[in-house]
Amino acid sequence: MGAMAITTLAGAELIRVFAEVNPICEMLPFVKGVDYYVLGYCNMVDSHAVSAGGLSKYFIRRFKFQYDPLYWGLVFPLGMYSVCSLKLGVILKVGVMHWIAQAFLLSVCYWHG
Repeated sequence: MGAMAITTLAGAELIRVFAEVNPICEMLPFVKGVDYYVLGYCNMVDSHAVSAGGLSKYFIRRFKFQYDPLYWGLVFPLGMYSVCSLKLGVILKVGVMHWIAQAFLLSVCYWHG
């Protein structure tokens, strides 16, 4: 999941850097489409990770809140997703991505403790 978020971040940087380069700017609609597709996949996986992993574990099954080093496998993808959605939202001027990024950043802070 972190690799998909990094792919989206790389696509956002390509859009930002090559928006004015003439031969490459013709490919930008394709890059934007791939970025939206990958970000949508990340959104699906991250939403499932937060809801199934966190909500059911701590609020339904009533596990005790305590630190576990295995949370790194969840915190890194959530953090990368937050950064890539924030960056892509700024570059493509999509305001709702700021809210999504902030929500997932709050969940990263929650998980990491």
